[in-house]
Amino acid sequence: MSTMHWGYLDAGNLAGIYYEQSQLDMAILHYKQAINCDSTFIEAYNNLGNALKDAGHTLKDAGHYRSCFALQPNHPQALSSLGSIYMDCNMMSVPASFYKATLAVTTGISAPFNNLAIIYKQQFTNLKYSKVEIDEVRFEWAE
Repeated sequence: MSTMHWGYLDAGNLAGIYYEQSQLDMAILHYKQAINCDSTFIEAYNNLGNALKDAGHTLKDAGHYRSCFALQPNHPQALSSLGSIYMDCNMMSVPASFYKATLAVTTGISAPFNNLAIIYKQQFTNLKYSKVEIDEVRFEWAE
């Protein structure tokens, strides 16, 4: 009987399969194995953070995204994911900077545009303008 040696890509691919099947505990385990095999496997750090976030470990996943930055500053998916973590924690002043940083390094991700719009809408609504004041602003914009 031969011994099978799993490489970091094999562990990462298996983790991706588990992740797609919503078997998050198994996905997390295999992403960690992939990182143990290759500590420079950037996507494994990002995907581990996503799996931990989806499993409800919002405080634990930020470190894995930060590991992406150590290997590749301005990693677009990690920037966007960190923005989402802060947004989920309702810390609206923080995620906007991550989404803006994401858009500065890539245009291929739509989530930062959407999430910035949500943040700006919430900030505008929270200004507590009266209905008359909001209607006046709308009228001025229409002109």
